[in-house]
Amino acid sequence: MSWTFSAIRYGWRIAVGITLAAATIFVVNNERQRVNQADIIEIVLGTYERCLATQHATNPAAYRVAPPDFTRSWYSNAYETTNIPGDPITNWSAVLYTNIVTNAIGWRLDRAMMVSLDTTIKALVPWYVDTNTVYDGTTNIVMLTVTGLWASLGIGDHTNKFTRTPEIVTTNLTTNAATYGDWPWRIYKEDLEERYKVLNTLKMTTNSISTPLPYPNNAKSRSASATNWAVAKNNVDAGWETQALHYASINSLMESAGRRGATNSYTAIALVNHLKITSAPLNTNLIKNISLYIKGMIPNWLSSQDVTNPVFNAFGYSISTNWSIFTNVLCGYSSTGFTDFVVGPTEFPQPGWCEEPTTITLDRSEIEGWEISDYEVIVNFTFNYCTNKYWN
Repeated sequence: MSWTFSAIRYGWRIAVGITLAAATIFVVNNERQRVNQADIIEIVLGTYERCLATQHATNPAAYRVAPPDFTRSWYSNAYETTNIPGDPITNWSAVLYTNIVTNAIGWRLDRAMMVSLDTTIKALVPWYVDTNTVYDGTTNIVMLTVTGLWASLGIGDHTNKFTRTPEIVTTNLTTNAATYGDWPWRIYKEDLEERYKVLNTLKMTTNSISTPLPYPNNAKSRSASATNWAVAKNNVDAGWETQALHYASINSLMESAGRRGATNSYTAIALVNHLKITSAPLNTNLIKNISLYIKGMIPNWLSSQDVTNPVFNAFGYSISTNWSIFTNVLCGYSSTGFTDFVVGPTEFPQPGWCEEPTTITLDRSEIEGWEISDYEVIVNFTFNYCTNKYWN
């Protein structure tokens, strides 16, 4: 007879006839010591879906850590006879059936699969963000490390190995020390719990694949020259509202600048720009919430002139030289699986003016405003497995 299966998620299956527990061992005050398939599913599919979250390309799909596939030969037999119905029951023989199955969970634990998944779990860790470092105003968004995560969770050898066998007090009150490394042949619930804790920590990825680029026909800039600074500024102010949108090939978001030449000619410039950030494709099997974090910096001068007094000024926007969550975007996640952020003040407000340039030396300038110095697209996934933090 051949095997039959029920679907789980992500193309995985479980053999028909297996009764899954109402609750896994991964709950508060768990008293069940015997591991069953429901507990294994958490680890196997919890690993698989976190691999899906590392997708960075399509056609063909590519991942930072490839989702593992396991192909196995499963065997079963049936007793069959060549007797004609009504004849005495004789000549029964066992007939062997072979099924080639992929990504299936059966009655017994596939230890080789579990050993392989340990390598995958460790490979996943550096691609996920330490969620404690992701907040508005953070000074550093940090990626996880295996050694750091093992130490913070207090698991295994606190370095890079899972627990193999936990510390055991025997019936004669002697203590067998814990061992570390690959899965033992006899599975302890502690083995599963440690893998669960690691996977539970993996929640957010960074997803950036491009540098910010000016967004076509989404900038407003205006300049004017005069022999008087006030007149130059006024000429910019007077035409700002009617200034048509156009393309600006610089990465500043908002700035104002003033230049004074040796002949006491003044040039006043105001600029508001939009930049487009495109991040990597996201796997459509997963639910996610996407945020854009950016750092601001003093903008560069519009061409090659030196700057006398550069000043960071966000002109009222919630942005600083630390990481800031930037919500003032024109578009976000699209159904194609790409995240396109068009960043910049949506109403093209005119920035405030910098100080009057006072140095008469040719091409010395004043400038204030901000541009993007760094950015991260942070993706917070809603996974289906290893999501319950049941420990303190």
